[in-house]
Amino acid sequence: MCQSERSHRSNTFKSRGAVLSTSGRVELWPGCSARRLHQTMRSIVIWSVVLMAVSLALVVAGTQGFDLLLYIGLASFGLGAFAALWVQLLGYNRVEAREIVETSKGYNTISSRRYELPLVDDQTGIVLRAARKSPVG
Repeated sequence: MCQSERSHRSNTFKSRGAVLSTSGRVELWPGCSARRLHQTMRSIVIWSVVLMAVSLALVVAGTQGFDLLLYIGLASFGLGAFAALWVQLLGYNRVEAREIVETSKGYNTISSRRYELPLVDDQTGIVLRAARKSPVG
């Protein structure tokens, strides 16, 4: 699913905890980034909601005399609900754990969090936004 990010070790120096190279890149921790995990979890939730909406339509059609559609609708609704519940209980914990690792390394890959750390591209390590004190500015 995720490829290991490349690390850029030549010409590096420390800045706010992140190892920055002179080319404006950050040495990335290997594995899936918090951004990639967050996008995956969001996609699962969206598809689960779509599946549950279609399932409800099948259940409504099943109550009109199409028994097979009723059973298919109930089963698919259960599958969609299970997927959404899994993401809420376990999936976002993986995102938070990865974000903690990235924060400890001194960078951030999710744009709406941790303004005090530099925002970097999760595949190249290029700094997209410098660290700042507040969301505005």
